[in-house]
Amino acid sequence: MQTKTDKIRNWFIPVLGIIAGLLIALLLFIGRSFWNKHRSELVENQKEQMLILTEAVANSMETELVEFIDDLALISSMRERLPDADTFIAEYFSIQNGFEIGLILEDRDGQILRKTGTYSLSNPIFISRIAEGRSIWQYETGPDQFVLVFKQEQRDGRVLGLVVDEVGYYEQVISNIHVGTNGYMLVKNSEGTIIMHPDKEQWGIAVIEGRKEMYPDLDYTSLTEMIDKQLSGEKGLSEYESYWWTDPDLPRVLKVAAYVPAKVGDTFWVLSAVIDYSDFYSPIDESFKSLSLTYAGAVFIFALLIFIIARLILEQRKAATEVDYLRELNAQLEAVQKNEEAIAHQQRLSIMGTMTGGIVHEFNNFLVPIMGYAELLMLNLPENSEEFDYANEIYDASEKAKELTRQLSTMSRRNVETVFTAVDAEAFLRRVTRMMQSICPENVSFSEEVELNGQKLIGSKTQLNQVLLNVFANAVQAVGGEEGHISLSASCISAKGAENVISTPVSSVFEEYIHIQIKDDGCGMSPETLRQIFEPFYTTKKPGEGTGLGLALVKQMVTSHRGYVCAKSREGEGSAIEILLPVAQQEELSEPMENENRERVFIVADDNAKILEMLKKQFTKIRIRTESVMNNSELMEILSRERADVLLIDETFGRESGISCCLALSGKYPDLVRILMADTVTREVVEAKQRGVIDDYIEKPVSDRDILLTVQRHRH
Repeated sequence: MQTKTDKIRNWFIPVLGIIAGLLIALLLFIGRSFWNKHRSELVENQKEQMLILTEAVANSMETELVEFIDDLALISSMRERLPDADTFIAEYFSIQNGFEIGLILEDRDGQILRKTGTYSLSNPIFISRIAEGRSIWQYETGPDQFVLVFKQEQRDGRVLGLVVDEVGYYEQVISNIHVGTNGYMLVKNSEGTIIMHPDKEQWGIAVIEGRKEMYPDLDYTSLTEMIDKQLSGEKGLSEYESYWWTDPDLPRVLKVAAYVPAKVGDTFWVLSAVIDYSDFYSPIDESFKSLSLTYAGAVFIFALLIFIIARLILEQRKAATEVDYLRELNAQLEAVQKNEEAIAHQQRLSIMGTMTGGIVHEFNNFLVPIMGYAELLMLNLPENSEEFDYANEIYDASEKAKELTRQLSTMSRRNVETVFTAVDAEAFLRRVTRMMQSICPENVSFSEEVELNGQKLIGSKTQLNQVLLNVFANAVQAVGGEEGHISLSASCISAKGAENVISTPVSSVFEEYIHIQIKDDGCGMSPETLRQIFEPFYTTKKPGEGTGLGLALVKQMVTSHRGYVCAKSREGEGSAIEILLPVAQQEELSEPMENENRERVFIVADDNAKILEMLKKQFTKIRIRTESVMNNSELMEILSRERADVLLIDETFGRESGISCCLALSGKYPDLVRILMADTVTREVVEAKQRGVIDDYIEKPVSDRDILLTVQRHRH
């Protein structure tokens, strides 16, 4: 006989099972609905991410295209303005590390008159008209090799073209960005011509008509609708049916395309990222199945165990989070401390640089009248008189002080150009070797072998002397107290030979280099030391015995002379420092022809009365009519009533800078030669010359000979 408890158990358990089943079914239904919604959100999110990625790449491509267009405009401007445009273009391409590989020059009929590089151009395809007289063309240079040529009409009717490696740009910038499992990116113009595509056979064809010719039996309805949206110039996302053009079987699939226009002058290109629609859902569905199976097994078999483990994991994660937080906080504190130290160091260096620049400016202002009046005295005194010798000593001392100011300015700036003088290489090296012999220790023997024949360098004797003596001092220290030998050799070698010495390409501007080698048989250097030997503040000496700036200054000075330096060494076998300095062409050393300047009118603009008075006296001596001004209003007044030939203006002229004054005069006086007197040649000064704001610059302190040399280079 069943008890009441058994009866309750008999009906309660089935009811509980039904309720549990209904609850499970309800949870599954809710979970499935939630998952479908979540999956849709994930898909939309991935689409948005795909569009954002495409827009970022399009912006990058737009920036690159603008740079190519601007570079072509710069080269075209310099070609029409500079007397030696070929040298400028050669130097321009010698420093290019991007995708610009050359230039072409066409006549009015499109025939190539000149080109740089060894490539050949064929099968031209018009891509885009970017502005009046500017266009972009696509050429083949070989099988599956293409270039883009940015063209600009010249004033003489010919066309200058900048050649860009299109395949290299696509492979390095665009095709490396992967979307989905087999997705890709392509570029087309506003007319639907394919510019870049994973399949090289489709480069230069119309996206619809060209493919119809290649694959006439396919359905292009959906693709045509999507292309019409792209060519409207708007960005967006589209789902459409098409084919995988990179698959030989051409399977028909549902695709998703994210497209963004990139502005190119007056038109635009379309960058499109294409992905298989299944790439959105397949990973999500697979994740859902795996998650469902794992969840079901865990619920029915390891519910309690999972609960316990979950608590342990939470506690462990909490502890790990705290540890990670403390570790990160400690790292951030260390980084902050290092940054503060670095900032403080940079501030100190900046203050020192500013102070040095101010000292150089004032010192130059003192030297200008000293040197100028010394020159005037030498002009008025007999050369064999004692007073002439006194004036000459004053001028020589001023020259040494001038070199000292240049050394100070070198330590307070970077990436500047320096105005140098002609140096007889053989005579200079003979003097340096005599000095080395006189300071060589008794335990070290010294030998020299100079095989030069009248070659000249353009440089600073003081800097070159400091370079060689610094290297010699390091060689003496490497030998130490043991018996040893140091040798200096010098010879003239070709540019190809220079590349063999330093195992790296050298500038093609110079045909010959003077190769100077200083070699010792001292302790040598380890590979680690050899890699850092030219870095500032790196030294192997004990504290207090060296600053680590000697060889760093050597490299800086040699580089400023457009030369090269490298070190070769093995531990226990000694070291050799190889120095390459370019040989000056003879035409660079021509003397000024003062008679050509006697009919000119010079305007000297400076707010220092002593400098104005000295320069006016110097030019008057050689019968050059000179006007001096001390502010901008006086300058404009003289220019309005005088037809001046040369404007010599100080870098810090009145309340305005000399560059600003020259900029204001641009276009108003095209025949006026504008020369800037600068304390130090900064990047701003160099860029002002490159942009044509000034015609040239000269470093202070200045002399009439330096000025006449500069004017001669720009005589009309």
